[in-house]
Amino acid sequence: MTEILAEVFGPRPSRCALSGPSHAEEVSRRLPCSLVAAAAAMETARTVQDLFMTDWVRVYTSQDVTA
Repeated sequence: MTEILAEVFGPRPSRCALSGPSHAEEVSRRLPCSLVAAAAAMETARTVQDLFMTDWVRVYTSQDVTA
């Protein structure tokens, strides 16, 4: 999806992809789960990590937005 967005809107280092493995029902039931915030700019990935991290959701960061 990030490649399509880059084709349509142009590359933006502030664009961030947030992906699982997780399911909405896990998050809503406060079951332990993990996500990855991937952005070309690590500062962006860390900002998203800070926004989504909770006691039951662990967010890892990456610069590999196409993996």
